[in-house]
Amino acid sequence: MRNLVSLQRRVWALEASSQSENRCVAFASIPGDAQVFFLRSSGRIEALQLDEQDAHSPSKDLELFLDLREFVEDDDASAGCWRWMNYVAELGTLVCASTSGALVSVDVDTRDGEEVGNVDSGLRAVAWTSNQEMLALVTGAGSLLVMSNDWEVLHETEIESSMPSELELSTSRQDEESWCCELCWREDTKFVALNIATTRRDDDREESEVVHKVLVFTDQLEFHALGRLEDGRAIPALGSALHWSQSLALIASTELRKGRLVVVFFERNGLRHGEFVIPAVYRAPQYRVGRVRWNTTSETIAVSLHPTGKDDDNQPPVIQLWSRNNYHWYLKQELQLRTDDRLVDFNWDEEVAGRLNVVACSAHSQTLTFYEHEFSWDICSVEAEQLTRGEGQEARQSVAMTGVIDGSKLLLTPLHRAMVPPPFALLQATFDAAINSVVFDSQTETLLVLLANGDVILVENYLTPTDVRASSAGLPPPPNAARSRSGTLMSMTTVKLIHAGLDDEPFTLSSLLWVRFSPESCRLVFAGKTGWRDQLVLCSMDTLNANTETEGATVCPVQLFDVRRACEVLQVHQVMTEGISVELALQTHRGAVYTLTALSDEEELVPTGVATKFPAFSHMTVLDCRSTNEQSESTRDGIVVIGLEGSSARLYVNGELLASACSSFRYSSLTSVLLFTTQGRESQLRIAPISGIQGFSCGKTSGSNTVNFESRSIERGALLVATVGQRASVIVQMPRGNLECMSPRLLVLALVVQQIQAREYVSALEICRRHRLDLNVLVDFNPQAFIKSFPQFLTLFITNLHPVDVWATKYGPLLEPFNVVASTDDTQDNGTDSSDLEKVNTVCQEFMGAIQEIENDGEEAEAALLLPFVTSAVKQSPPRFDKALGKIQKLLHRSECDNETSSAQNRAAATRAIKHLIVLTDVDSLYSEALGLYDLDLVRTVATHSQRDPKEYVPFVDRVARLKNENWRKPVLRTKKEKVKLHGITLDLIKQGELYDQALELFPHTPVKQSDRAFRQQILRLKGEFLDAEKKYEAAAFVYLAASEKEKARRSFIAARKWQMALALSARDQTPDKLRNEAYALAQELLNNQQQDGA
Repeated sequence: MRNLVSLQRRVWALEASSQSENRCVAFASIPGDAQVFFLRSSGRIEALQLDEQDAHSPSKDLELFLDLREFVEDDDASAGCWRWMNYVAELGTLVCASTSGALVSVDVDTRDGEEVGNVDSGLRAVAWTSNQEMLALVTGAGSLLVMSNDWEVLHETEIESSMPSELELSTSRQDEESWCCELCWREDTKFVALNIATTRRDDDREESEVVHKVLVFTDQLEFHALGRLEDGRAIPALGSALHWSQSLALIASTELRKGRLVVVFFERNGLRHGEFVIPAVYRAPQYRVGRVRWNTTSETIAVSLHPTGKDDDNQPPVIQLWSRNNYHWYLKQELQLRTDDRLVDFNWDEEVAGRLNVVACSAHSQTLTFYEHEFSWDICSVEAEQLTRGEGQEARQSVAMTGVIDGSKLLLTPLHRAMVPPPFALLQATFDAAINSVVFDSQTETLLVLLANGDVILVENYLTPTDVRASSAGLPPPPNAARSRSGTLMSMTTVKLIHAGLDDEPFTLSSLLWVRFSPESCRLVFAGKTGWRDQLVLCSMDTLNANTETEGATVCPVQLFDVRRACEVLQVHQVMTEGISVELALQTHRGAVYTLTALSDEEELVPTGVATKFPAFSHMTVLDCRSTNEQSESTRDGIVVIGLEGSSARLYVNGELLASACSSFRYSSLTSVLLFTTQGRESQLRIAPISGIQGFSCGKTSGSNTVNFESRSIERGALLVATVGQRASVIVQMPRGNLECMSPRLLVLALVVQQIQAREYVSALEICRRHRLDLNVLVDFNPQAFIKSFPQFLTLFITNLHPVDVWATKYGPLLEPFNVVASTDDTQDNGTDSSDLEKVNTVCQEFMGAIQEIENDGEEAEAALLLPFVTSAVKQSPPRFDKALGKIQKLLHRSECDNETSSAQNRAAATRAIKHLIVLTDVDSLYSEALGLYDLDLVRTVATHSQRDPKEYVPFVDRVARLKNENWRKPVLRTKKEKVKLHGITLDLIKQGELYDQALELFPHTPVKQSDRAFRQQILRLKGEFLDAEKKYEAAAFVYLAASEKEKARRSFIAARKWQMALALSARDQTPDKLRNEAYALAQELLNNQQQDGA
């Protein structure tokens, strides 16, 4: 999701050489020093001091540093043959080599040179290791040498011995490109790769076909691998370029395939591994690939394209910057030189990964031009709360758009609609040339694109393409797309830039910074910077009345130079309204930050500086934390500048270091929090409040000058892409390219609070359900407002209602330091009144009252509100089962009188309500309460769905149903439910209803009254008889003992074959003779039952 953004562009125009044939062939710079050396083919070394004051000057004289011919014995042989120059930091020298074989070391401090070697057969390639301890050379005789920096030969081998037998080295010196070859080391100096021209041995033609081969050797020059296809076949049309990535992974080269230029990659074992195709605009034979170069982090590869001059049209040299993500190669930048320039060389800076140095030479005047480009990775996106209109209503929508540059295609993904991972995209816009810069309008569906050829394209309605096939994901446009003056389809308009100081010369920009388009007035205003001193310019255009072919945008230069980054100042306390002024924040290369009113009608705009000086940021966000009164006083104290220094990965707030290992950050305007990712021992996503950050930058933070933040672990290397405010979502891109969406609890809670304040309880409920927040926060945040704004269809909310104040105990302390709750009159008002009224009972009673009023509208409303009503009834303390079951009972009786369809619907609604109550309450309590309503149909329904054992309730319900007299039914059901005292109830009723246990529970073991004691004895006897009838003799015997019926107990023990207990009872009150007779009788009975042991 990232693009390469141009931060800085400096140009030094140098004087021409006295001889047109004495062309510049190489350049070298000293890391950390602003000095560049240029080598000409004659051996002349010239120096340039990179002073910012001289940058963009019309011309600067080069200083003669040294002439190599003074230190070469045979200067005539090396005249015009100098080719290579490298700065060796360990030796402090410039090492220069010529194709004739001369090797000269030049001391930079003393400006003294020494010829350290000379190869008679000449040199074809020179390459230093990354640690500059070894030097590899390819001689004209076909030898590969490795030397130390003391100029001793360490290893040597013949190249032809490692090549296929049918090939031999090409020794023709007529073409310098065929004679010279490419040589490069791997970063760890363990391997060296060679790309050299070969010919076939049996080719007798005068001009033999040249075939390039890639060979890999070890550091001791043992042959390791030969470049080939995945199936082992040779690559027929390999190019001459070669470079090994710093990450040790891939070797880059080129290939010509069916007229198309292809950059191919090899592994260390020589197998080809991946490729990308140069756009068809640069085809062979009009163009050829000169060099390929990886930057120090191996994230970007630069490819130089040189015109061959075979066409009459003047074609410029081009440098393309490519990057890979998720197994796809993207063309991120295309630098086009002047048509009359020749690209001499280019290289990446060794210290700053995004800095590219380029040297070009004029083909006519031999004037040298030195370019220094600095790029940085940034996510081109827009996050805003846009105002949408439809059907006479206005609504806010959280918008998160990303645009990924891929050559001439812009891949657009609205993350608030669909989260499509790269290299795919939801939508796609194609242009006539490669894209270098893109900016989005935060308020409308408009973007602005800067192409490599200098054209500026205005794109309106980019979410609604003219062709559905333009959507890579195949999704149709949204049905409620906002209509503009050009309809709902995407439209592109070329914006011509008109500068008052330039008559007919075209005016071009090097980068776009900001855009704002008003659909009502059709006025376009955008900011950019020029390629000359990075000057800020503001351009405005009336797209409605202007003729785009003859008229264009008026360019208004601002007297602010060396502009690095720019962004729109975001208002923290702003109430979003239309027609307000827009303030831009700009930073220069020296770190100074300025603000500028962009939509002002003044002819001359004067930027206002911010007092604090900052580091040079690669990404910046500026917040205006001032209140309305402070803004009217024009004070700058409330400006908060948040910036990320890309080279050191440090995050600053108003110049104060906030995080030392930060990879990305985003500001969420809806919740006023700062989100940033850290890279270290544990990668984290941290969320910090803006109020705490503002206090941290002003030194007002209490304690140890730190900011309170919420953190969560993420995958190492993950980057923030966008935040979607209305969904409380944070979208993160993983290192391998896939997207992940997360919802931090803090953002979710802040969104719920805002929806509660706006009385959007249904939306707040859905958010709480989706993210598993305690639903009590809906009422605890502001109970009085919640009761007044009764939300419908909140059964789930009532179900989770409990008496604990979750705002005061759980969520309030979490949000307190983040200051995301607006201080309005109707915020939290849950003091003692709410606690005295008992929150749960109060809310449930209000719900029941409101539901009863709504039920007057008809039976449909009553059926729809059945679940909320019964839920509100049973959630009270104590539960109102009578209200809930009464409502269900009424519905069951109604089903008996209605027709068949209505009866089925009513019974289904009643069954659904009973199942709902079973989940909410205790099953036994619900069954008991159903008995108290004396409704056997309701009792049967509750018992059926409560998963009770049918053997338990079916016989009882059937026996009660057989009682024809209603006066008999009610006491039985009441006794079963309430367990009332049985005084006045006949023993026959207890026996008929099998209510022995319930009746015994009503009497203590030691009744006080004699009547109660006698009644208890009778109940025990009845229970013993019942157990005897059920053949539960042992239990009956013990019950008889409790009733003092020893004889019946003895008989029951005998029936249960418990002869020990029977004899023990007999021994208490019988004579020995009677006891003996009874023992004989028991023994005889045991023998009859075949229990000899017991007998």
